[in-house]
Amino acid sequence: MMAWINALATVVSMATFLGIAAWAWSARRRPANRESAMLPFALPEEFEAADRGAQQEQLDMDTQDRAATPSLQAGRATR
Repeated sequence: MMAWINALATVVSMATFLGIAAWAWSARRRPANRESAMLPFALPEEFEAADRGAQQEQLDMDTQDRAATPSLQAGRATR
C-alpha cells in the first residue's frame, strides 16, 4: 500500500513540474520572460533622479568654480 502512495506522489509531482515548465517556456510567456530578464539591468526611477541631481550639482559646482576664478582662466590663456 505504501508503494502505491509513493508512486502516486511521484507521478503527481512529476506532472506538476512538467506543467510548470511547459507554462514557463510557452510562447505566450515569451514577452514577459524577456522583460523579466532585463530587470537586473533596469535602474529604478529614484536612482535615475538621484543621478540627475548629482549631475546637476556637479554642473553647478563647475559653474561656480569658473565664476570664482576668472583670473586663473585668463592666466592660463596667456601662457
